[in-house]
Amino acid sequence: MTDREDAPAGEGEKKGGCLPPGLLVTLEVLAGPDRGLRYAVKSGRVTIGRKDADFKLTDPTVSGLHAQLECAGGRLFLTDLSSTNGTKVNGERIESSPVVNRDEIQVGETRLLLSAGEDRCGEYQPETDEEDTGESRLQPSASILIAASLPNPELPPSIHIVLEAIDGPDRGQKLRVARRSTVIGRGPHADFILSDSAASTRHCQLEVHNKDKMTLKDLASSNGTRLNDSFISLVKVRNGDLIQIGATKIRILIHLYGR
Repeated sequence: MTDREDAPAGEGEKKGGCLPPGLLVTLEVLAGPDRGLRYAVKSGRVTIGRKDADFKLTDPTVSGLHAQLECAGGRLFLTDLSSTNGTKVNGERIESSPVVNRDEIQVGETRLLLSAGEDRCGEYQPETDEEDTGESRLQPSASILIAASLPNPELPPSIHIVLEAIDGPDRGQKLRVARRSTVIGRGPHADFILSDSAASTRHCQLEVHNKDKMTLKDLASSNGTRLNDSFISLVKVRNGDLIQIGATKIRILIHLYGR
């Protein structure tokens, strides 16, 4: 199985209900033997595991039927199915827990990224300054609703980011990053539009979570995304990092004011 291959739907998924109209839910393997594998959730209930599951993994530390992702009442819930090695959400071991966009799920030694949203901004969820105690994740009844369309707010003045193409057909092109989520690609709806034929319509996405955390995510592109010469799925970025898409190289320039 290749690094950007989509997993086929399992037989069990056909028995579940449907997701709410317009809701897009995907699971992507960030670490483990199946790294890079993506699974598009099509029904209201799917199982994750190594044998008779909808989303099948090859990790030997994953149980045959390890966990279940379910949509109920406009919320997503993850339930451990009495697995041998347990299930975690953002590092916390759970039995049943609500999950939201961009939560990290761990089954055995495999780490998954959950994306839930309606449009390209739906894969971004702003962080708050409030401390996350983790308590809300332990109560399945917590009112964590799935937003149909999450906002893409402007960056605060204290964060200044510029993307500059330093090599390739668009050499010299620059973009002052104005919002929290920025899509790079060849399509007309991308924020940083490239003419490189190796670029996908929506190739990768730069997200600014806060002044200390900025990430780059490959958006299931045809030819992959590199950061500093290494293919990536989801990775933190820093000032001076180099994004490579085909023949195009883009420098990330970050300046934080007030430091």
